[in-house]
Amino acid sequence: MSNLYSLYYPKNFSSVAGQEKIVALLVEEIKKRSIHSAYLFSGIGGNGKTSVARIMAKAINCVDDSGTDCCNICGNCKLISEGASLDIVEIDGASNRASADIKGIKERLYSVPTQLRKKIYIIDEAERLDEIASDALLKLLREPSDHAVFILCSKKAEDIPELIVAECEKINFERIGVNAIRGRLLYICTQEKIQSELGALHIIAQMAQGSLRDAIVSLEKLGSYGTSLTETGVRQSLGLVEPEMLAGILHSCYKGDAASALRIIERANGKGASMQFMASTLSDFSRQGMLLNMGNSEGEEFFFDSEFTQKIKTLSSILGNDFLTISAEIWTKCLLEMRQSSEARSILETSALHLAWEGRKIIAEKTKKKKAIALSESKVQKIVPSPIVPLVEVIPEETKEPPKVIAADLQKVWAELIDILQQKNEVQARAGMSSGIIGFVEQENDIVIVMKHKNIAARMREREIRRAIEETFSELLNQKVNLYFTADPGGDRTIIPFIELKKKPFVSKKNTKG
Repeated sequence: MSNLYSLYYPKNFSSVAGQEKIVALLVEEIKKRSIHSAYLFSGIGGNGKTSVARIMAKAINCVDDSGTDCCNICGNCKLISEGASLDIVEIDGASNRASADIKGIKERLYSVPTQLRKKIYIIDEAERLDEIASDALLKLLREPSDHAVFILCSKKAEDIPELIVAECEKINFERIGVNAIRGRLLYICTQEKIQSELGALHIIAQMAQGSLRDAIVSLEKLGSYGTSLTETGVRQSLGLVEPEMLAGILHSCYKGDAASALRIIERANGKGASMQFMASTLSDFSRQGMLLNMGNSEGEEFFFDSEFTQKIKTLSSILGNDFLTISAEIWTKCLLEMRQSSEARSILETSALHLAWEGRKIIAEKTKKKKAIALSESKVQKIVPSPIVPLVEVIPEETKEPPKVIAADLQKVWAELIDILQQKNEVQARAGMSSGIIGFVEQENDIVIVMKHKNIAARMREREIRRAIEETFSELLNQKVNLYFTADPGGDRTIIPFIELKKKPFVSKKNTKG
C-alpha cells in the first residue's frame, strides 16, 4: 500500500469526516463573505484542524463562485494544493525559525496578494511559539490587513496567551466519533481492495481515540501484515482483551471480590494484553456507563459496538452511578500513574484492590439502608400471631457449611505448611512463604497475602506455585482455600500483620473423628 494518509487527505469540505458543524459554519461565513481576520482552531491531533485550514484557504480563493466549496480545478486551487502559491504561508510554531518567519510577515502583510484574492497565514502548533514570536504575532493580529487571514492551529489552546486568543474567532474541533472514523476506514479499504471485517475496523477506530490520522496510520500498519484484517487478528496485534473480561473486572470489584478481578488481570497479562489500554478502557467503560444510566446514549457508539452496548446497559444499571463514579476516578488515576512508571501491571492490580474495597463499602451501605427500611416497615405492619406448629415440623435438617477461612487459620498452620512444602519438594513455594510476608487482607471468599517485594509476589502468583500453596493449606484445614499475592494492596484497607506461630503438634481436621 502507498502512504494512505497522504493519499486520502481531505481535499475539500465535503471530504472532511466528523466535523460537520464546523464545516457548515465556515461554509456559511465564506458564502456571506463575512470572513474573520484571524481564527484559532483547537483540538486533539489528527482531527482535521490543519486540513480544514488548507481547504479554507482554497475555498476563499477559489475562482469558481458558484458554490461554497473549493473546486480543486481552477488555477488558484491547484497552486494551493501543490504548495506553489506565494500568498499561502505555513509556519511551524515548534520550529526554531518561527520567530523569524512571523517577523518577516510584517514586511509583506499589507501589500496586495501576488496571485490570489487573499493571503492566508497558517500557523501550526501555535501554542509552542516563544515569547518573542507571540509578541510579534499579537501586533500583527491587532493591526489586521483587509486582504490577509490568519489561521492558528493548536492542540493546547490553553497555552496560547489570552491576548492572542481574544483577537481570534476560536473554533473547537471535537474528537471524531468511532462511526465516522470507521466509515472512512471502510471507504479506504474499498478503494484499496483491502479485505476487512467491520469489527476489525471498529477496534482500530476505537483505539484512535478520536484521531482520524492515527486510525489511518494504524490501518496501514496492520494491513501490511497480511491480505485481510480480522477482528481476532487486530486484537492480537494490538494486545487487546475481550470487552467481557473488562466487564468481569468491574463486576468483581463491585462485589468486593478482588481476587477474581486480579485473576482476570493475570489471564489478560498472560495473553500479552496492554495494561495501559485496559486502564483506559475501564475508565471509558465507567464513564459511558454513567451516561447510559442517566439516559444519555449520544456517545454510546464511541467506545463499544452496538452488540456489546446492551450488555453495558445491563451491567451499568447493576453497578450504579455511585460505584461507576469512583471507578472512573480510580482508573483515570491509574492511567496517569502508569505513564510515570514501568510497573503497569502492579499499578493496575493495586487499583483493582482499591476499587474492590470501595465496592464492598457501597454494598455494605446499601445493605444497611435496606435493613433500616425493612425495620421501619415492620414496625407499622399489623402484628399477626404465628400459628402453633409442632416442634418436629420446624426443625430443619442440619446442613452446616464450613466456616469461612480467615487469616488466623493460615497462621496457625504456617509452620506445618512450610514442612509439607519441603517434603513435596516445592522449593520456590517454600522459599516465598518462608520470608517476605507483611500480612493479610481478608476478602469475601479469598485472602490476599501481602508480600514485601513485587518480584516475590509475582513469583507466588505463578499458577503452579500458587496451586501448591492453596492445596497444602486446603489439606491442613480440610477446607477450600483461595489465595492471591500482591506487593501493595492500596487504598485504606486493613492489613492483618503476619505473626508466625511456633509449631505445635497438629492433627488434620479430616483425620479427626466426630
